[in-house]
Amino acid sequence: MSKNSDRSKKHSTKRQTVSAVGWVGKPIMSEIDRIAGCDGLTRSKTIATLLEEAVRQRLHTQHAVLLTSIVEQAIAKQMTRERARIAALLVRIAFDANQTRTLATNILGRQPRMNPEKLTTILEASFRKAKMDITRRSPQIEQLITAVQNWLNGEDPEDAPEST
Repeated sequence: MSKNSDRSKKHSTKRQTVSAVGWVGKPIMSEIDRIAGCDGLTRSKTIATLLEEAVRQRLHTQHAVLLTSIVEQAIAKQMTRERARIAALLVRIAFDANQTRTLATNILGRQPRMNPEKLTTILEASFRKAKMDITRRSPQIEQLITAVQNWLNGEDPEDAPEST
């Protein structure tokens, strides 16, 4: 029971497109026809191009939202590492400075002819000098700052170029 038909039953298996049908208002169709005429394309090709661009733009927007979140997470992770390195450095500095100050005060206090007034004067002068030295950037301090920055960036100090 085979029926002969005027229509061909052969369909290409290589075809990469499918039909997409929809209704649009007359002003939209007029604009599509105008675009097609300007570009020298068929209405069908123009609609396909416009649809592809709309889908691409929507995907781009979705990816941009996801990308923002991924970048923020990566930055937060890196900042956590940096804060841990800086915290370790600050703790080491605070410990060493406090220990050194305690030792120096103890040694000064045991010196012959040292009285409490003299010791207080020396400690106050050393406080002012330390404060002044911290706010002034000498070439030696600049080198130390660069070395610490390199260390914080995870660079090996042996790989860094030496400056004199």
